[in-house]
Amino acid sequence: MDRGLSAAVAVLAVVGVLRHPPLRRAGLPLLLLGVSPIPLAVANNYGGEMIFRVYMFALPGLAFFAAAALQPSPANGRTVSWARRSTTALVQPRRTALLNVAVLALLAAAFYPSYYGKDRVNYFPPDEIRLVDQLYALAPPGSQIIAATPNFPDAYRNYQQYTLWWLSDDDAAANSALLADPAGYLGGQKQTGWIHQQNPHAYSYVSFTRAQFADVSMDGLLPPDSIQRIEASLNTSPRFRVVLRNADGVVYQVLPSDSGAGSAQ
Repeated sequence: MDRGLSAAVAVLAVVGVLRHPPLRRAGLPLLLLGVSPIPLAVANNYGGEMIFRVYMFALPGLAFFAAAALQPSPANGRTVSWARRSTTALVQPRRTALLNVAVLALLAAAFYPSYYGKDRVNYFPPDEIRLVDQLYALAPPGSQIIAATPNFPDAYRNYQQYTLWWLSDDDAAANSALLADPAGYLGGQKQTGWIHQQNPHAYSYVSFTRAQFADVSMDGLLPPDSIQRIEASLNTSPRFRVVLRNADGVVYQVLPSDSGAGSAQ
């Protein structure tokens, strides 16, 4: 929806440029402003955020010509100064007014889901914040924090004190190995286990929260139902113990391999 909204403004701008040839000269600075940032989209990825910067810099020019697309062309094909126009000429025909209202209503309707549609990802409820606060209070410096994605409150708090691993950062092959045996892979029961490779003696915690579920679901960062499959495996493994849980998340502690006990709660 948000990409469609952005595309609609750009398409209207193109229509405005084509429909009002005189504006190509009179509005040349805005025309240049609308097109000059575009090459930057391929020059630098900027962590995937360059497209947003390009669009925001181009938006004033795009908005001007998009508005022009909804206005009637001068009868003689020439741009007339506003100061020279008569009061009668300034009154828009009813059809133009209705077109403006209809298009603006559609854009406004598309804006609502575009702006608020990711609230499931962007909003952290109190219980989720409380769970993460308790996790960092529980985990001593040097601990290993594992989560599906970094989309949870204060994910990088005191990041220099912890080893952080987000499952969504792994490639497809690693995720396949993880999902084949989540408890074995995360718990380091095998030589290929992630914790074994990092520091098998450090405290390790696996955290899944409501916002991580939403992030995986909405952005496709992991295969469908990945978190549910991992949780099911951890719940049946003696290497993992639930140490924190509330309505918006759960935290498992990885028990030492020689503990011989500690079934999930």
